[in-house]
Amino acid sequence: MIFTIGLIKSKNRVLIKSFDLTLSTCEKAVTMEEIKNENVNLMILDIVEDENEIMSLLEEENKYYPICNASTFNLSEETFHQLPFHTAKDIIKQTYSTWILNSNLKSIENLFVTLDHLKELMPNDRMDFFEELWFIIKRNLGAITLKLIFNSIKPNEKGQTKSQLTQFRIDGSRTPSTHVGDEFEKSLMETYRPQMDSLLNITEYDKSQGQIVICALIKESPVIIMAELFEFTSIQKSFLTALFEGLQRI
Repeated sequence: MIFTIGLIKSKNRVLIKSFDLTLSTCEKAVTMEEIKNENVNLMILDIVEDENEIMSLLEEENKYYPICNASTFNLSEETFHQLPFHTAKDIIKQTYSTWILNSNLKSIENLFVTLDHLKELMPNDRMDFFEELWFIIKRNLGAITLKLIFNSIKPNEKGQTKSQLTQFRIDGSRTPSTHVGDEFEKSLMETYRPQMDSLLNITEYDKSQGQIVICALIKESPVIIMAELFEFTSIQKSFLTALFEGLQRI
């Protein structure tokens, strides 16, 4: 698993550090204006001025990852530079635990609003529907990366007499990106087809590697969910179950 932590010192100095157990860490400095272009998984505040302005700028970012104070983990710029992989992973797991729980509770409270929104998307734009579903699932799993693989109709190409049912893939770290699938996605659908016997099936979960595969159905149409995450709790499973049960009724 590769993850990235940011340390904000000021508006013009944000340290971005990527952690990889098998490779050396990578670190660079960016500005507040540039952080939207970074795949950050946790932001740590170590600032002494412009705090209100910085927090205002970070308000939108909190949708994508948790934000905490350096004092919570007794961090400074110096200790951040020296932070080893396992310590960084412990820090990010602690912050994600609370952040994900808050996301789950808010999502459960607003489930009917969410389903009404998805209901409006489903018949009009299937791709918009799945991209919105991707973001809902990513936020509630606290996923570092997330793939959704599903079937849809591929538009006619020149020389074709009829539309074709094919696989599509939506993936990304921060925002969703949609791709027409190839033999790999087709093979995955065939491999996991026997697991598509219920609305939601936790097919594989490797806790040590933080990898999960979930097979689901939306009105008999199969969906494969593949994610890298820090934890998978009973409340996350309950939310996903309620979400997919609700999708059967839209």
